[in-house]
Amino acid sequence: LIIEGEISLAIDEVTRAGKRKGVNFVSLTPKHTDEIKDPRFKILPIEMETDATYQALGEFLGSLDDLEKSSVTVEQFDIVADAKNPVRLKARIIIHMIFLR
Repeated sequence: LIIEGEISLAIDEVTRAGKRKGVNFVSLTPKHTDEIKDPRFKILPIEMETDATYQALGEFLGSLDDLEKSSVTVEQFDIVADAKNPVRLKARIIIHMIFLR
C-alpha cells in the first residue's frame, strides 16, 4: 500500500492503466478522505469521468486489480452510450483508493 504522501503517484498509476487500455479521462477529481474503523488506513474517493469503448472500459476496470502501487475498489459506476457515437461509452466511476496513514 502507498502512504499518504504518495497519493499523486498512485493516481498517476490509475490513469496510466486506463490510457494503456484506451480509456480517455475527461475528468478525475479526488474527494475528501474518509476515515475507516482501522486507524492504520484511510480511503480517498476519486470520481472519474471517462470516454471509452465497452471493451476498453471493461479491460481498464479489470486491470485495477493488478496495480502495483495502489489498492482500489470500484464503489460506483454509471455508463451511458455516447449519443454521437454509440460505439463509445461515457462512464462516471467512483473508486476508493486505500492508503496507509
